Amino acid sequence: MASVAAAWCALAGGCSGPGGGSAERVGGEVEAGPAAASARALFREAAGVVSRHALGGERVDWVLVERELVPGVAERGPPAGAYPAIVALLERLGDPHVALIPAPSGPGTGASGESGPTGGGGDPPRPAIPEAPVGRMLEGGVGYLLMPGCSAADVDGLRRYATAARGEISRLDGAGARGWVIDLRLNGGGNLWPMLLGLAPLLGEGPAMATVAGAAGDGGEVVSRYGVSRGQGAWIDWGHGPETQLAMADGVSEGEWVGAGVGGPVAVVLGPWTMSSGEALAVSLVSRRGARTFGEPTAGLTTVTNWYPLSDGSVLVLPVSRMAGLDGAAVSGRLMPGVPAAFEGWPGESDPASEAARRWVVEKIVDGHGGAGGGGGDEG
Repeated sequence: MASVAAAWCALAGGCSGPGGGSAERVGGEVEAGPAAASARALFREAAGVVSRHALGGERVDWVLVERELVPGVAERGPPAGAYPAIVALLERLGDPHVALIPAPSGPGTGASGESGPTGGGGDPPRPAIPEAPVGRMLEGGVGYLLMPGCSAADVDGLRRYATAARGEISRLDGAGARGWVIDLRLNGGGNLWPMLLGLAPLLGEGPAMATVAGAAGDGGEVVSRYGVSRGQGAWIDWGHGPETQLAMADGVSEGEWVGAGVGGPVAVVLGPWTMSSGEALAVSLVSRRGARTFGEPTAGLTTVTNWYPLSDGSVLVLPVSRMAGLDGAAVSGRLMPGVPAAFEGWPGESDPASEAARRWVVEKIVDGHGGAGGGGGDEG
């Protein structure tokens, strides 16, 4: 097997581990080489990228890839003819977060692991998912904040999302909120940085989560840490100090967060539409604030991905590290709620899962527990 794997690596100019090189730079890209002249050439190009960059690529049986997938790819056909075989190769990684994004003129592949709560067929009409966080005050002095995903296309849009979250936290804090329910059931992912920046007054300054290169459940090598601070906004630290990813304004340090130091217990509501960056936000709230989780299991897109363009204009989305708490323990697949609580119909502030979370927060308020501080999440 080693010789076949080495051959795949040689096709793409050498191999490195999944934590090496630009693969660590989440959201970065590797420049594609000269355009592949055929489907077979594009498949070998994609296989080389997978073998040297993808988390789990070392576990792929490359002998079987050569035997089972290569013969079905035309040696002289158009590059897009390789897409079905590339998708089949990605499936062997066993990670639902992988995807093949076709070239603009290519056919759709259905390879993406992400989908959201969209109506279709005979489904009854569903309310629109809000584009920005929305808050309400619940009985017992509990602030409820619905945090949808963020797919804004520019910095101004990302800042509007963060500003909306800050505004709702400030409003509810001023109205007397003594504890919090953060609903992530409509958070299908997107850009994590405005989510962290928006929740900064609740998270507090410092690291909120990590990414690791180790196997799920292990305390693997820490690749990076994500966090928030007044001086640098939402940041990532690769081991050389925080690097700002998004701030409320260019070059401006925040003097004070409105609602900074907001205490009280935090409950997080999860569901099957909580995925990718939504799951990372849940990990951050549990790790940083000791939040208790309620609801249903998440989608399980808990690896961190990177984008790798191929020479025909298509893009591979590959896992390069795993989400982890501040203790470095990697997440394994879906996030399982500490308190299972089903909800019927559309998620909201008064369904069974939200109500279970609210009651827990009220109990903690009455008991005088649940102040700000990390650790201890999902322990009752």
